[in-house]
Amino acid sequence: MDPHTLEDLPAGKTGELLCRGAIVTKGYYHRDDVNKSVFLSDEWFRTGDLGWFDEDGYLVFLGRDGDNYKINGENVSPLYIDQVISESRDVIQAQTVGIPDEKLGWVGVAFIEPAVFCAASKNRIMEYCSENLASFQVPKYFFFISGKDWPRTSNGKVTKKLLREEAVRLLNKNKFSKNDKYL
Repeated sequence: MDPHTLEDLPAGKTGELLCRGAIVTKGYYHRDDVNKSVFLSDEWFRTGDLGWFDEDGYLVFLGRDGDNYKINGENVSPLYIDQVISESRDVIQAQTVGIPDEKLGWVGVAFIEPAVFCAASKNRIMEYCSENLASFQVPKYFFFISGKDWPRTSNGKVTKKLLREEAVRLLNKNKFSKNDKYL
């Protein structure tokens, strides 16, 4: 459904995924305020996930609504960018977040765990991004980190919220120039 109008969308159009049925929770315990915002009157549950269905009825998952961003009016899925970057032989893991930008609305910041920490590897990764992503999808900034530095939840999942906060902190701290692309 369209996340703003809650109207059904045709195949190929990106919208919020809703579900209902016996496997869906009846609500959050003692959270009436949240329940009112995520449950529609006909018991449909708003997941906060975005995706679209192709002409064969297969779901293409794009990620969480809060993770996606727009750059110059173009929708960007960090999940898609992460998948593409992770296909590079120079990358162990990649996570992309969007941060606000005065000119473009939002820009991408990629946190990457490279297979080898060296300038040549970093340059190959950025070149790979330019060759395999649309220009608006290429992250504006790249941060290269080691495996032990990923902020994780107790069950091991990378916390994008903390990555986004770290990106803003690092960019404000370092006052990057137009030519700076990575740390």
